[in-house]
Amino acid sequence: YPDVLDLRLRISPDLVLADHSMQAIEAATISHNRDGSYADYRRLIESQLARLSDLGKLAEFHSRFDAIYQVADAYCWHDNYGYRAGVSHAEDACDLAQLFLNYGCDIDRRDAETNLTPLAKAILRGQPVPNWTKFIKFLIDAGADLCQSDPVETNPLNIAQHDSFYDEWTSGEHDEFIQLLEIARWRDYLRA
Repeated sequence: YPDVLDLRLRISPDLVLADHSMQAIEAATISHNRDGSYADYRRLIESQLARLSDLGKLAEFHSRFDAIYQVADAYCWHDNYGYRAGVSHAEDACDLAQLFLNYGCDIDRRDAETNLTPLAKAILRGQPVPNWTKFIKFLIDAGADLCQSDPVETNPLNIAQHDSFYDEWTSGEHDEFIQLLEIARWRDYLRA
């Protein structure tokens, strides 16, 4: 798929509309592990983000697709056309989120349906991907809002402390989530 889209862009770039680029980014973000490698799909996403930037369509893309939330929510699920551990690492999620940040995505944009931020969703999701704590830490270090004044159901620290979903997925990694959030909360308090 990434190679086909690249070829299409080289042969006839005016036939690839901004909508096609947006759809390609969305599909590659949430189901990149169908075929090809992570590097192939990252290249596709980056080329389409650059194309949208050249077309002046990044703002429209950001309004239509919450990229970092989707990385936190849908990236590397086992049922995304077959789980392939070789392309499904927390490091790849961090890299992809950084790519989206580089193109102006909002790290704190809330999902319209759940009202969760990417950080809250990543914590709620648990840890089906090895070393998911790295992604949680990446979001915190990149400046994700800890949402301390949020209600219980969308507050990342409360989710980490109380969500029973963890029992199904983790083997103690949620304790690391809590520790990371507590450290970040104190860091924010001391900066204020």
